[in-house]
Amino acid sequence: MEKAAGIRLTESFAMWPASSVSGLYFAHPQAKYFAVGKLGRDQMLDYHLRKNMTLEQVEKWLGPYLNYDPATYAAPGRARVACACGQPH
Repeated sequence: MEKAAGIRLTESFAMWPASSVSGLYFAHPQAKYFAVGKLGRDQMLDYHLRKNMTLEQVEKWLGPYLNYDPATYAAPGRARVACACGQPH
């Protein structure tokens, strides 16, 4: 492993460099695993501000993980929500 990845074990069997990670992962058919839920529009409004990106950009890149349809909010006549960026969304 040292030659292939530059990782070696110290004399106390710690991995070096310290940022090296390894693990054994086991699964069981009766185990219950949690899942992270889809992203809400409120989360996207906050995220677009923190990333300094437009709401449309973050919706495009995170589209598969949204729990809403962005086209619904862009529909004519739809009430807009005031945003801290100064634009109604």
